[in-house]
Amino acid sequence: LAPDQKQELLTWTRENFPGIGEEPEFKRLVEHHGAVLDEKDASAQGRRLEYVALQAVRELSSLYNPRSAPLGTEMELIQFLTRVRDTLDMFFRTFIPLRDGHRQFKSEMDIRDATPYHDSPAGRAAASVSRAKAPQALAELLLGSTDEQMAAQKAVEGTFADLMIHQLAMLSGVMRGVHSLMQELAPSTVEAELEARHRKGSTGWMFGPYRFRELWKVFLSRHGDLTESEKQLYSHVFGHDFVRAYAQLSGEASVQAPASESGSEPS
Repeated sequence: LAPDQKQELLTWTRENFPGIGEEPEFKRLVEHHGAVLDEKDASAQGRRLEYVALQAVRELSSLYNPRSAPLGTEMELIQFLTRVRDTLDMFFRTFIPLRDGHRQFKSEMDIRDATPYHDSPAGRAAASVSRAKAPQALAELLLGSTDEQMAAQKAVEGTFADLMIHQLAMLSGVMRGVHSLMQELAPSTVEAELEARHRKGSTGWMFGPYRFRELWKVFLSRHGDLTESEKQLYSHVFGHDFVRAYAQLSGEASVQAPASESGSEPS
């Protein structure tokens, strides 16, 4: 039965069966269903709710702000609850763009997540958190009374863990990409290109100091190619080596060619 129907049924029972209202079993039944059968009961229940609410707010304040004095006035209660609301608003408002920014980076680098298993509370909650477009939708998942609330909290916690790993993976990937870039200007690479040019007959004299002059020309040419073309520079720093290192550290399931190599770069 709906709560209002239970209320009507219990009220009808007390009115039509005199004396039943004093029976302990009936009182327990009324209390169990949270029914209010007269104004006196309603007033007492209201006072109980106010007391419980006050104690809950005070406990919240002492838990997260233990160095402050206990809340003792209406203004202190209002100010504390306002700060709690503003803090929650800030979290719900900033989490979504943070999540979407991480998702966009992985999409532009063509780094694919493992396929989630949605046929479970954790999988459904993770999907709901991933799809939340507005702060209110995220708040409903985390603060609502649904059975998947705890799973939604775990999904948000997992998102922050992914972001932490993302930072480490970015550092590892950039270091690998810079190493790849340095290899393009390494002495052995310059030597190899000079030999290739010499076999094609596109160099000058190759004996004595003239060989060093030709090596310098090759170096300047390669350096110019890298610095004058942002796309080529990007492809070395954020190319296959970067994506491979990022995916290895972050544990991503699938790694494809970087988006830059198909003509686009992350914004």
